[in-house]
Formats: sequence, structure tokens, C-alpha cells
Amino acid sequence: MWMLALTMVSAFTSTTRVLAQRNMVLNAEVEIVFPNKKKVMVEKGSKLSDAAKKAGFKPNYACSEGKCGSCELKNGSKKVRPCTAKAVGPMMLTNP
Repeated sequence: MWMLALTMVSAFTSTTRVLAQRNMVLNAEVEIVFPNKKKVMVEKGSKLSDAAKKAGFKPNYACSEGKCGSCELKNGSKKVRPCTAKAVGPMMLTNP
């Protein structure tokens, strides 16, 4: 009986450890660098518009829905619209 209890505790501990590690990865912070050279750390998956506010960067918003492209920035060779984009990884944003 005590072996069964020990096995169950061990399985529970392993599962808890895996879930905690997964949660750390999901809630990881990423660095975003804006054209004004300000760097901010934000939670992965957070809105880029919130990160911009935190950095004191004001994109040119017109529609705030991602349709007009007035806020568009570049992350390497990819275009990003801060009004709708999310921080999915480290980003170095520049003006197009």
C-alpha cells in the first residue's frame, strides 16, 4: 500500500513540475526595441500597443484595427502593425 502511495506522490510531483515549467515558458518575457531606441520587457503574447505605451513610443494610429497600415513598423524583413500585433518573441522594430 505504501508503495502505491509513494508512486502516486512521485507522479503528482512530476506532473506539477512539468506544468510549472510549461507555465514559465508560456509566461516568458521578451524584449521589444522600438524605433525610439527604448527597450521594454513584456510578457510573451501581450499587445504590442501596450508595449509601445510602456516604451513611450507613439505609433501613427488611424484605424486601430490593422486595416489602414498607418502604424506599420518593420521587424527585420517582416511588417508589423502595433495596433493589432502581439509580442511573440524578441523584436527590433524600425520605421518602414
